[in-house]
Amino acid sequence: MASQTVYFDLPTLLLFVVSSGGISALVSKLVLERMKTSWNHSADKKLESLKGEISQNNSIVLSLIGQSGQSRQKIVEKQIESVQVLWECTKNISRLVPAMISHVNNILTHQEVASGALKHTRRGSSYEEDILQIDKVKYFNEAFENLELLQSLRPFIGPQLNLLVTAYNAMIGRMVYLLMNAAETEKVVTWNADSGMIQIFESALTKQEVEFLKNGRGVNGFNIIVDLMEQKILSEISKLISGASIVDDALAVVDKMRLIESANNQGSPSG
Repeated sequence: MASQTVYFDLPTLLLFVVSSGGISALVSKLVLERMKTSWNHSADKKLESLKGEISQNNSIVLSLIGQSGQSRQKIVEKQIESVQVLWECTKNISRLVPAMISHVNNILTHQEVASGALKHTRRGSSYEEDILQIDKVKYFNEAFENLELLQSLRPFIGPQLNLLVTAYNAMIGRMVYLLMNAAETEKVVTWNADSGMIQIFESALTKQEVEFLKNGRGVNGFNIIVDLMEQKILSEISKLISGASIVDDALAVVDKMRLIESANNQGSPSG
């Protein structure tokens, strides 16, 4: 069959072209709407997922903050408990000092001790003779037990406070040793002239404080040094409890602890 050519008149042709363009525009619009709907749906899902993650992270952070606060509270409570025991042990260090040693420190200056005051007789005996009657083994055993209790508190009191208490304990022990040794050997070395005692001072006091004590100006007795050390310990306790404690560099603290150990190794009481 022979093909037939179809002819459209001008109005029909124009209607066809317009209709084709309209269909194309309609299809394009439908595709764009579907893409927009799909993108919005995807974005909404991502947003909801993101909101969920943020909410979960916030819950974790709040939980960690709560746990941190509880842990900090427990640490503070343990520190308060520890410093109470610490202060009692600190006071015990001086309480354990034999009565005659305390008496000598209360009434004699280091200048008087250096000039032979230990041989002065009162009430039928001299200070020297009374010191020789002290039960040294009992004293040092009790002092060691007190020191062991102090050492058990180290994890809760911080290095600076531990350093001060260790120096305080060493200072008292060194003072007792010097007087006992002077009574036994009649070789008097006063605390302000003892190299071991000076090393202990240097481990815990400022240069100005050490020089003041070495020169002995205005220092009428060992109890003044005891009071000074106790005030420094109390000040550090206050810093620790308030959270304002400034911790020394660990290596510097170790070096100072070695000074104390070296000072005590220079001489020890005979058993």
